[in-house]
Amino acid sequence: MEVLVSIVFMAAILLMSMNFLVAGIRGNSRGREMSAASYLAQEILEEMRMVEYDDLSDFDGFVTGGALPVGEPVRSMCQDWDEGIVSELPEGRGAIDVADYGTYSRITVDIGWVDGGGMTRNVRYETLIASLS
Repeated sequence: MEVLVSIVFMAAILLMSMNFLVAGIRGNSRGREMSAASYLAQEILEEMRMVEYDDLSDFDGFVTGGALPVGEPVRSMCQDWDEGIVSELPEGRGAIDVADYGTYSRITVDIGWVDGGGMTRNVRYETLIASLS
């Protein structure tokens, strides 16, 4: 009888520890996805800082999976960004908005995806880029 009670007790402890293991794996996956989304948003913003100020408007309205901008280097940057989102994030999508205020532009980058639990996740980064002229 003592052996049977010990086996049941050990099985209960094993089942509880499995729940912690599964929760840890899910948390790790969400953290990896959040890190990837943050990296991709920061990466496109840094690339946007390298283009001529007048070319920033070429990014406006770009949505991953849609038509690429016409001019280079904006086209290549958006294509690479699109491919990164698709490869790193499940059901990933991204959008860029550029609001030009004459002497500066407000850039908004949104990235969304569906995590392993079916929850829609989103990161948004905004920055200002000033005209040097």
